[in-house]
Amino acid sequence: MKNFTLLACMCIVAFAACKKSSNTTTKFSFGTAYSMCAGDCADFYQLDGDILYKDNMPAFLSWPPVFDYSVALPHSKYQMARALLDSFPAYLLNSTDSVYGCPDCHDQGGVHLRLEQNGIQRSWHLDTEAAYLPPALKPYVQQVMATIKKLQ
Repeated sequence: MKNFTLLACMCIVAFAACKKSSNTTTKFSFGTAYSMCAGDCADFYQLDGDILYKDNMPAFLSWPPVFDYSVALPHSKYQMARALLDSFPAYLLNSTDSVYGCPDCHDQGGVHLRLEQNGIQRSWHLDTEAAYLPPALKPYVQQVMATIKKLQ
């Protein structure tokens, strides 16, 4: 009987250790920021599961951005933002670089992205001027900037 109890305990421990992680969420933050401007100089959004949030920062003061989690944006806006996540470039995921061009070096602003999947976080800072971007990123940066204008 002792052996059976010991075997049962070992099985329970083994099954508990095999439990899949519940950390399978995706958070995607994206936005633009301008250092030399007046007023609201930062526009950031975050997809957290199936909810979209807007930042509550007047300027790009911290990374990652600070979001207002008390107000979820409408589902129609979520769908626009979700298209950015769905078309996220493999180029960025496969690269070890995190800065492309010279974001906001001459007051042109920058596009900032942050992706968290399964507990792994990566961030990228991209120039807003297409001439300073790799060809693989130009359409995506334009898509991000156009989406932010629609979300405002």
